[in-house]
Parts: sequence; C-alpha cells; structure tokens
Amino acid sequence: SEAKTLLEQAQANSPNNIERLGEMSDLYISLKQPEDAIKAMKLSIGLHPENKDIKFDMLRTLFDSGYKDEANNFCKQVTTPKEVVRYYNNRGVLLSKEGNVEGAIKEYEFALTLFPNSKDNYRIYYNIALAQTKLKNRRSFESAILNLQQCLALDPTFDKAKTLIQSIEGILNKKKAS
Repeated sequence: SEAKTLLEQAQANSPNNIERLGEMSDLYISLKQPEDAIKAMKLSIGLHPENKDIKFDMLRTLFDSGYKDEANNFCKQVTTPKEVVRYYNNRGVLLSKEGNVEGAIKEYEFALTLFPNSKDNYRIYYNIALAQTKLKNRRSFESAILNLQQCLALDPTFDKAKTLIQSIEGILNKKKAS
C-alpha cells in the first residue's frame, strides 16, 4: 500500500511518465484492481499511440493475470479487429520464421480470443494452418485442415485456403498410401 501511495503521489506531481505508468498498472494488477490498471494503461497508450507493442503487451498482461473479460473490453476500447489481426499475424510470422512454430500458434490463438467473432479472423486461421503444416505430422496436418475450414467459413472466396487444403490432403493421402 505504501508503494501504491508513493506511485500515485509521483504521478500527481509529475504526470505522464511512461515507465511509472507501466509500474502503476503492474502494481494495480497485483493488487487486484484491474480498473485502475486499465486507467494507467490508457494513459500510457495515449502518450505513445504509435507504439503498438505497448498496447498489445498491456492486453496480454491483463489476460495472463486472469482478467480476461477486462482484457476483452479494454481491447475493444483501444483497437480494432483489423489491427489485432495485423499485429498478431506479424508477430506469428516472425516467430515462425525463427523456428518457434508453437510460439507463433500461441500468438495467433491469443488474437482469436480478443475478437472471437470478427470476420477478419480468417487470416489468423489461415496463418495457424500454415504454421501447423511446418510441424509435418499427421495430427498437425489434420488440425491445419480444421483451421482452414474455419478460415473458409469466414471468407469462402479465400483461394489460398482452398489451395492449401488440397495440398495438405494430397500429403495425407500419400502418407496413407505409404
């Protein structure tokens, strides 16, 4: 409680210190005060709106701290479904290129939790499927097909997904014949 009082006094005396706002949001989360954490987070985002990492790191912190509803509401206040898809697709692609396919899949799946009903999620499902094909086992190929079906349910005209399904089915049929 002393730290909270000191941080709040420091904020009142010298507002808008980005590092302190981050510390305050972390403190509020540890004190189980997500509403106050969100206020500090919004101030941080307002100071650096161009830095998308700040926003998405804060969403992840809320979510990982067990405040899933608060994270989803906060997400809807500070970003759009398209921005979520773009951000997490970029992160996932980077992780996948670095060889961290499981990490990429986790990033994609996290994005789906933020705006689960967005039509833009077809891109996320497609990228999950691409990552799963890199695992090169029957189970991952079958899972990739399911994700591609989700992708096509959201955008039936997405030809890349149709082509990838055919490729995966061809691989599975060859493995079955062997």
